[in-house]
Amino acid sequence: MATQGSALQQKVNRLLSRQLGRPVLKPNKPLALKNQVANRRMKKDEVSCITEMSMLMTCWKQNEFNDAICSKEIQSFYKCAERAQVMQLIKHYMKK
Repeated sequence: MATQGSALQQKVNRLLSRQLGRPVLKPNKPLALKNQVANRRMKKDEVSCITEMSMLMTCWKQNEFNDAICSKEIQSFYKCAERAQVMQLIKHYMKK
């Protein structure tokens, strides 16, 4: 792991050096990783039908992926997906 880090550092140093003419990289900040990851909030549209999908997956797993037994969950998921798609279209057209 240490050799990978040093190899990466050598590559960065080579790219930053003026050995080949002008430097390839011009960093405006120090090249270092932060101690945390950016926290991205998911939009409400992105998490549609998670419950229905989870119920469907559970049913499939319990019943060896038999669609006939899980028909209620499949219909529930399809209805939810259709509602979410309609809501997304409505929002899209309301923005215009």
